[in-house]
Amino acid sequence: MLDRLTAAYRRVVPQAVLDELQAGELAHPPLADVLNADWLEVVAGDGLAELRAFAYYVQVLGAGLRDIGEASVLAWAEVNGGIAVIDERAGRQAAQARGVVVHGTLWGSVALAVGCLGG
Repeated sequence: MLDRLTAAYRRVVPQAVLDELQAGELAHPPLADVLNADWLEVVAGDGLAELRAFAYYVQVLGAGLRDIGEASVLAWAEVNGGIAVIDERAGRQAAQARGVVVHGTLWGSVALAVGCLGG
């Protein structure tokens, strides 16, 4: 369903997020569905501009495993003009202050629910 709802967009996931999901797959087997989604484009985020943005977000969010994933999402969205969907309020506020379009995961859930209701 999510692949159909987002088909009009370029759907990317930073490698750091995939690494985070793989680390939790044993404890949460449904994560395999995300890891095997063929409609997601994996991006490295290793260009100079992305690394600079990533360094900023790591300073704001921290360097824990989840923080690295969110920092990589925000950095990619900032540099490439994407829309970031993350669950951490501090990250959303930091990104919005830098002009990044960012939504919480609740936004994604509502979009999915509306899509399910609409067929």
